[in-house]
Amino acid sequence: MKKRILSILLALCMALCILPTTAFAEGKTEETPVCTCETVCTAEAMNAECPACGVEGALAENCGKHATEESGQTGTSDDAPVITAADVQALINALPESETIGADNAADMKAQLEAIDEAKVQLSDEDFAVLDFTRYDAAATILMVLSGEPGATFVPQAASSHTHCICGGENTVGGHTTHQAADYQPWNGSDAISYTDGKAYVYLTDNATINSNLVVDGTTLYLCLNGKEYASNGTNKIQVKNSGHLVLCDCGESGVIKCATNGWGGMGIYIYTGTVDIFGGKFTGGSVTGKGGGGAIALEDNSSTLNIYGGEISGNNGNGKGGAIYTKSGGTINMYGGRIAQNKAYRGGGLCLNGSGTLNMYGGLIENNSSTASWDTIPANSGNVYVAANAVMNANAGVVRGGGYAVFNLGTIQTDDANYPATIFYSGLYNMGGVVKGGMYYGSYMSAGGSLGGCEVNYTLADSNHARYHYAWQFLEPGNTPTRPDDPTKTGYLFDGWYVGENAFDFSVPVTENVRVVAKWSECDHTGSTAQPTCTDSAVCTVCGGTIPEKGHALIWQSENGEYWQKCSNCDFETEKKPIPALTLNAPDKVCRTQDCTFTFNLPDGCTNPEFGYEFTQIGSGNPAIVDNGVCNGTVEADWYDKTEASFKLTVYATTADGFLISTSKNIEIVDGHTYEWQSENGEYWQKCKLCGNETTKKPIPEIVISGADRVCRTQDYIFGFTLPEGCKLITTGYEFEKIGGDLTATLENGNYTVELASSGYPVEENSFKVAVHAETADGFAIKAEKIVTIQNDHTGGKATCKDKAKCEVCGAEYGELDPKNHTNLKHFPTKAATKTTEGNIEYWYCEGCGKYFSDKDGTKEIKKADTVTAKLKDDSKSPQTGDTSNLALWIALLLVSGGAAIGTTVVSRKKKYNR
Repeated sequence: MKKRILSILLALCMALCILPTTAFAEGKTEETPVCTCETVCTAEAMNAECPACGVEGALAENCGKHATEESGQTGTSDDAPVITAADVQALINALPESETIGADNAADMKAQLEAIDEAKVQLSDEDFAVLDFTRYDAAATILMVLSGEPGATFVPQAASSHTHCICGGENTVGGHTTHQAADYQPWNGSDAISYTDGKAYVYLTDNATINSNLVVDGTTLYLCLNGKEYASNGTNKIQVKNSGHLVLCDCGESGVIKCATNGWGGMGIYIYTGTVDIFGGKFTGGSVTGKGGGGAIALEDNSSTLNIYGGEISGNNGNGKGGAIYTKSGGTINMYGGRIAQNKAYRGGGLCLNGSGTLNMYGGLIENNSSTASWDTIPANSGNVYVAANAVMNANAGVVRGGGYAVFNLGTIQTDDANYPATIFYSGLYNMGGVVKGGMYYGSYMSAGGSLGGCEVNYTLADSNHARYHYAWQFLEPGNTPTRPDDPTKTGYLFDGWYVGENAFDFSVPVTENVRVVAKWSECDHTGSTAQPTCTDSAVCTVCGGTIPEKGHALIWQSENGEYWQKCSNCDFETEKKPIPALTLNAPDKVCRTQDCTFTFNLPDGCTNPEFGYEFTQIGSGNPAIVDNGVCNGTVEADWYDKTEASFKLTVYATTADGFLISTSKNIEIVDGHTYEWQSENGEYWQKCKLCGNETTKKPIPEIVISGADRVCRTQDYIFGFTLPEGCKLITTGYEFEKIGGDLTATLENGNYTVELASSGYPVEENSFKVAVHAETADGFAIKAEKIVTIQNDHTGGKATCKDKAKCEVCGAEYGELDPKNHTNLKHFPTKAATKTTEGNIEYWYCEGCGKYFSDKDGTKEIKKADTVTAKLKDDSKSPQTGDTSNLALWIALLLVSGGAAIGTTVVSRKKKYNR
């Protein structure tokens, strides 16, 4: 019947699936895309080419291959349809209304529910979570009522999605090292639980209230809180008895057991004779009002066992004993993990081991529990663990901290398993008559009648017995190996290890006697600290806890727009801006390669440390400058020059009063060879290098002598001559007026140069000019000679005669009028008596220049030539002789003498005139 109904329902679902989507559309014509994936999609890798999975917002669980992968099938066949959440929801929705279910159709309803159960187990966790079981739950409830035995006739099967290990997850502490899946059935927290072979696996489907005790009586119950709250109604709780076994887990990781608030003890779980394994869940809110104990859990006797693998017990009040856990007369608590915290009681805020109770601590955390008991005015005897006289705590591992003294011991604390390091007690130990031979204890150690049953390893911060240096104690059986304690800290220091004397303590060597182990330190340099100081604030080093002083500003010089200031590289702090003092470098632009480069520069007011530096491409150096009367000077020696380079950079420096380095630079060119310039002085010439001052041999300056008149008439061409000194060559000859000038052509003949300046070139407004001769010696020195010539607008000098005009003494030209009074060669003719045979003449003067005759010696009284002749005497033979003819020879002699005298006078006169 059940299978027939399931087949019919599945057939209906398949028919619905193969209907075209247009059958359900309201006016829409779009077709639903079909998945074409060959491999299953994941959230990280969706098939972008699939028309169904490639669209935006597609989910991996909707991939057509997803259901195939979940079911383990390698393909989809017609006789193995894929069941989807929609299929199962359709089956649930097909159930009739609850009011229509009765005894007549109860069998059919049961078959339908079982068919739904078989279908839903094929769903994934995600698909199962979206189902609405409202109609399903209503139908199931009606069937249980009709059966007359609620919970016995019909128990709905859980989906395979609630399948996990009994630990609820991945817990691997203690002996639980492997995982095995178990299927948990849903349970509402109040219905009867069906056991199969004495076992049941249930999980809470929702928050539930314990209205009657949940009793695990000789059976084994695996209860998963599933993240839900299982809360006492105030008095009811969980009981385990008659060798019952409760395994509690919480796969939802937020499940809570809210303990009872009114009762004798064991307000969450009371273990009479049985075992409880706690893997998860939180026990909280329990409060003991009777004379028992155990705000959360109580163990009746030695046949009771509590195994704690995980979970938490917190916020409970044990009243008199055991804020969290109490052993009444015995019992064993094995703690592998979990946390017991912030519980309280008069004695043993965390655990109270009464009777012969035993705590085997292999892990977990007990912290910050509190107690109010006192002993001889010592409060909080045991904030965490109270060990009674016959009780035992095997302190193998785990941590106990906070809550006053960690342990109040009247019994025995030991380490019974050498495979474990030791329980760490961070809050010390109050040993009140008990025996301690196990555990590592920090904080205070108080002994009041107690004893050490083994060896003591005393860890101290310094080699001293002073209490303030005590750090930790470890008590252990002789022959056991010690446990390395937590590294201590010391403000400002790094811990370098534990030492006995000068040797590092070897924790692998068994201890057979008491030993003091001393911490060794080195000063911390704060490397690796995540907290760092600022410029103005210190910081606490995260490595050593010491104070890292403020760094102060890391000031870096800045300069821009003629100002300088300092800016912190770590923050925005800046100093006041100031004008940059000016440096003026006086250095040559060029130096000879053999020449030292000397230079000077100023030192601004307030500045110090004048220095200079030179820099070639490959080499460079510098030196302090020498200050003389406020002027800095320095020298870059020629020996320092790089022979392969033709320049270097010269930089001078000074430092302001506040430490800013100012500088200025100049590039200096290095010249190979000398750059000579001609020099002349005192009639000598030579060459001197204008860069380095090197001088050649001095030589006499050759002289050019110009031969020419000092004056020239305006109408006269000026002609001058010169000769060149030996070895010299002519460069130019020329003339120069005030406003004009030019070159002249020199004609060379027989070593003499003749130069002519035409008078046509004389400017009418100029009255003088200069002629110059430029020449060059054989070694290239320029020499010259100049002569200033005056221009005369009028002729001058000379004297006109009766025959000739005056001749200019400058140019030799005739000018002016004849001077009739200035006769040329005025000859005197003395009187000559006429004779009978010759005419005579009067005394007269004859001018050869003008051809005129004058009767006076000054030539002023002109006469005619005829006037000079006296007629011949008449021949009067009858006239007596008046003289002796014999005197004719005397007359001739006298005439010759007088003529010679006249000639001599003329010659002398000419010589004197020439000499003038």
